[in-house]
Amino acid sequence: DASAASTALNAGQGFGKNAGSQSGSSDSSKGKDEPTVMTLPFKNVKAGALRMFLGFWLMGQQGWSSAGQAQDGSTTAIFQGGVGSLKIEIIEEGAPRLDVYRLTDGGLVYQLQEAVLLHSLLDELRDINDDKTIADDKRVFTLAEANGFQTARDSLAARPA
Repeated sequence: DASAASTALNAGQGFGKNAGSQSGSSDSSKGKDEPTVMTLPFKNVKAGALRMFLGFWLMGQQGWSSAGQAQDGSTTAIFQGGVGSLKIEIIEEGAPRLDVYRLTDGGLVYQLQEAVLLHSLLDELRDINDDKTIADDKRVFTLAEANGFQTARDSLAARPA
């Protein structure tokens, strides 16, 4: 899978301005030129349900607010009134995935908080994924790769303690 392979190449890049960005990751058909911070490939996804979860989850994250859902279905998360921001996008067509882009970079403190936020998101998604009480046909998503969460974590600027 090309998205997983390109994400794996970003592991350990540190805290530079382009840390976590993928070379050639911009999708010219959508005009994206923001650095990709993280990608989580899915085998399948119920995008509406996952978008709703993301909206509610983001409301509970200290220091973060949501600019709401854009027309393209993406969600923008803003750190402490605009110090930095990121966009979370769920792609259904082609290779389904969750992509996170850095819209504005507030420096080292922001990048650390961004990594904390995204590790927390991955923890929540892992809990949903590991819940055996959810029938397969009712699942919000199915990972494309068994190690998808770890691959996504490896692309983040900071690692959990």
